[in-house]
Amino acid sequence: MANILIDLDSVDGQKLLNDVKGKVPGSVYQPYLNEVFTKQTGLSTCGLVSCALVLSAHRRSLQSSGSVTPEFTESNMFSFPATKTVITEDRLAEKGMTLKEVDDLLVAHGCRSVRTVHGADTTADKFRSDCIAALGHVDSSRAIIVNYHMETLGQSPPFGHHSPLCAYHAGTDRLLLLDVWAGTAVCWAPVDALYRAMDTVDAESGKTRGYCLVEF
Repeated sequence: MANILIDLDSVDGQKLLNDVKGKVPGSVYQPYLNEVFTKQTGLSTCGLVSCALVLSAHRRSLQSSGSVTPEFTESNMFSFPATKTVITEDRLAEKGMTLKEVDDLLVAHGCRSVRTVHGADTTADKFRSDCIAALGHVDSSRAIIVNYHMETLGQSPPFGHHSPLCAYHAGTDRLLLLDVWAGTAVCWAPVDALYRAMDTVDAESGKTRGYCLVEF
């Protein structure tokens, strides 16, 4: 498969980022999410880390100068009782998280609304419009986490994976995928390609992958 992804750290990737930061018409960007971004350290913690990132981005957006509240991280998520109502550390280490468990974890942490959309139940066009609507909230009061098959998107290893989205570039119809996996790059992915990677079956749930739309 030809490489359809543009690494954020490349010249082209940085140009796209500068475009969305410059508010090119039709493009949207969430700076707080980019600020708090970190890679996962565990082998099966992508869902947990993705939740921690969107929770932290929203919390950071609410902080006033001089008022610092500890953010959510991979290392502290299990210090919150809410996390343990959804998944145990043993279960996470063994199997990771399904899209439903990501939804449940965000609800447990107080998100006002979380809506899960499976690939089989939507279209690339609807996915695009949902991304633009969510990512247009620069205060990170809304977020979107995608669950997709890495190999289908042109990455490796050939596993299901969770990561949050941070921006949409209208000129190229690409989304900034804040890929939390340590071995792959943060990248700009075409909307259609990411949709196809979500419209794949997760063996654990028996359902197609998809995305969670989060509202705080």
